[in-house]
Amino acid sequence: MRQDRTRQDRTCQDRRLALVTGAHRGPGLAIASALAQAGVQILLGCRSRERGHAAAAARPEGAWMEPVHLDVTDDWSIAALRELVRREYGRLDILVNAAEVALDARDDLLPRERFERSFAVNATGAAAVTEAMLPLLTRSEAPCVVNLLAAPGGGAPAYLASKAALEALTRAEAARLKGLGIKVNGIRPVSLPGPAGLRATAELARRYALLGPDGPSGTVAMAEPLALAG
Repeated sequence: MRQDRTRQDRTCQDRRLALVTGAHRGPGLAIASALAQAGVQILLGCRSRERGHAAAAARPEGAWMEPVHLDVTDDWSIAALRELVRREYGRLDILVNAAEVALDARDDLLPRERFERSFAVNATGAAAVTEAMLPLLTRSEAPCVVNLLAAPGGGAPAYLASKAALEALTRAEAARLKGLGIKVNGIRPVSLPGPAGLRATAELARRYALLGPDGPSGTVAMAEPLALAG
């Protein structure tokens, strides 16, 4: 394992390194795969180690993906991952906050529980991970943070409220971190059924994760209609 890690460390000096939260399924996994296919080294942040290893095993051919344990509601878990990244890689180029929960259909939860749990993952969790990773992001030549927001539409109060908070956080963090050269943007998932929507969302995230020094910050991006038609 140490021999493999040393090889990976050398490779990481020439390739960008990304942490994607909620990366074992859905948009998180699709975004991680799109970035990996673009040559980015991916840390798959997953609360379940088993699901993380399963996601890594299904990676595209030639892609570099490593599962890492991360519970965005647990400060100890976040701190432990920050230390691992610092020790093994020395920096972080891209952070994609894609961990999310949708609990509005959970009849076994009281309204207060649905809102508190939704905010804990969808908004507070993203804020905590971003803050923890700042020392590593500042070591990158082109650090980018991409937050996964809500798709257009309505009907899920706890989910939408927590994602609205994440959108506000995106704009606030973009302003706060401008002086550090860190770009912070939000993307809205593409409302297309099945794999087509995931692919379009992943492509949008890839574009904003790989922004250069002159790219935008503090924006909320949606896929262009022509891109969806293609």
